[in-house]
Amino acid sequence: MSTAAVTPAAAPAARRPAVATATRAVTFAALSAFALLTWSRLVQPGGVAGALAMSVCAAVVAVRRPRGRADRAAFVSGLAAAGFLLAGVPLRGLLPDRWPALVSGIADGAGTLSSLSLPYAGGDPWARRTLLLMGVAFAFAAALAAGLRRGGEARRRLVPAVALTALYAVAIVQLEPRHAALSGAAFALLLAAYLWADLVPANLAPAAVLLVGAATLIGMLATPVLDRPGPWFDYQRLTSDYAASRTASYQWDHDYGPLTWPRRGREVLRIRTSTPSYWKASVLDGFDGRAWRRAGGVASFEPSSDRRMLSSHWTRRISVTIRDLRSSEFVTAGETLAIQRNAQPAVAEAGGFFVTDGRELERGDSYTATVFTPRPSPRQLQRAGEQYPSFARLWLRIDLPGAPVTRTARNRGVPVEAQFAPFGRHDATLVSFRGGAGGIIATSHPDDIVLHSGLGRVYALARRLRATSRTPYDFIRAVQARVQRGATYDERPPVSVTPLETFLFRDRRGYCQHFSGAMALLLRMGGVPARVVTGFAPGTYDRAHRLYVVRDFDAHSWVEAYVPRLGWITFDPTPAASPARDQIADLASGGRVRPALLRGARGDQPGDGPGAATAATDRTGVRRGVFVLVLALVALIGLVLAGR
Repeated sequence: MSTAAVTPAAAPAARRPAVATATRAVTFAALSAFALLTWSRLVQPGGVAGALAMSVCAAVVAVRRPRGRADRAAFVSGLAAAGFLLAGVPLRGLLPDRWPALVSGIADGAGTLSSLSLPYAGGDPWARRTLLLMGVAFAFAAALAAGLRRGGEARRRLVPAVALTALYAVAIVQLEPRHAALSGAAFALLLAAYLWADLVPANLAPAAVLLVGAATLIGMLATPVLDRPGPWFDYQRLTSDYAASRTASYQWDHDYGPLTWPRRGREVLRIRTSTPSYWKASVLDGFDGRAWRRAGGVASFEPSSDRRMLSSHWTRRISVTIRDLRSSEFVTAGETLAIQRNAQPAVAEAGGFFVTDGRELERGDSYTATVFTPRPSPRQLQRAGEQYPSFARLWLRIDLPGAPVTRTARNRGVPVEAQFAPFGRHDATLVSFRGGAGGIIATSHPDDIVLHSGLGRVYALARRLRATSRTPYDFIRAVQARVQRGATYDERPPVSVTPLETFLFRDRRGYCQHFSGAMALLLRMGGVPARVVTGFAPGTYDRAHRLYVVRDFDAHSWVEAYVPRLGWITFDPTPAASPARDQIADLASGGRVRPALLRGARGDQPGDGPGAATAATDRTGVRRGVFVLVLALVALIGLVLAGR
């Protein structure tokens, strides 16, 4: 009897709830896909496949209502895992033992959002993932609100619509595309379809379409009037003052007064490499008679013949992400051969480093650098010889304060400059007025001018150390030992008119600038090309993220000396008690790196070359793309089953 009540005429009425559910799911998927695709453009390149897969998952959430506590727990867990994976978090990163690293990475990524330049094309993976996770969170929150049982029908539609509109609006305001009006019109039509497509009766559908189209057209015509030069909602402006107050910046020239570098423990750099180094920011190529300065008096590029001497296994790539730091210098390592994947143009400077040709680097900027960091053994250094190239003489010049020379009106006030002979040569020291004002000072004993200048005592010490050294490396070791002997690390040494002479012969108190400045000065006077380098000590190795974390405590100054056939080698005379707490034990002289710094290190080992890294990246991209496609297929099957 009951079966007789079912007639063919009743069948369409029985299918109406399923049709309405399917319509709502499809329109929600289209709306969320459009919003997520727009949001994904905040990251370059945008994740188109991931955004589409996220929208399908969100549609499933909107129509799938879990029943029971266990069902809800499994549903929420799967939802969270899908969100993280679609945002680019590796599958192994979701394992319980990786959760602390996951939380730390998200916190770090969130910390960079206030100063990112959008669309973001940098290399910080957590900045990218955090941006995508924000879009995932909005889309899934909207889907959960659409699938709630409680609340009226209007609330279940309005809350998701507001969430997706906010997601789209924040992204489109930051992107400012050329055809923003067309994009807004498309979003408005999809929004109207989600809100009313399954509610409007068939006989009123043409009028509804005409009404929505007219409203959209009016909005497009009003866009030029309502458009503003700046974004309506600029979250960067809201936090710029706070971010600027926490950003460190450095004046790298030597001063020798009380040390004024920031010392707050702020994270300034993240450097991805398996091999720790001193991170070079600037080279001080000139000594003005009192302190070392970045003078720019040496040619930016050294001869290519010297470049051919570079050993391939000492050339590598490093990836640098700027944190709480503002810098016009690209912080790298050793001699920088090239800067890649940089948002700011790079210009080569004397001493193997690069500076920006535009705005300063700031929080969120990132780049890759190809660097040459030689680490020869003591035997190689000892057998390097004395065949210095011609450009080495450019790094053997200093200004002489108080030089006893006769001046004329032409050279009054012009500093006197001395250029010393390379180690192993017996050429006379050249003494002249800087810039050729008056030419070379003629004297039968130019060394006497140096000995009777304000640096005479330092020069006498350099001559004694050189006389007892058989090779340039012996001299370098003798100078380093003399600078360290009896000296104490002190960031507030007594102020002196002749700070390096006072440090060497009287007080024996100073910080890294005193140690490195005194060593470089003695090396030049003894015929070994030398320069002062400033930047940061290696920092600490973060095993979870496989990179080195550098803080403002690690700001440092050291020495590079030129060794024939090997290049510029790092020497650090500063005692290990300095705040640059993770210094490497004499990298330059073949010293061994502390095992704690290398434990767990992977990646760009010297000699790997870029090909290996590229292949690994390509394989990772293929695996992720396959996973996204499989996940989208599973979500689509779930959507079909839910609709049925």
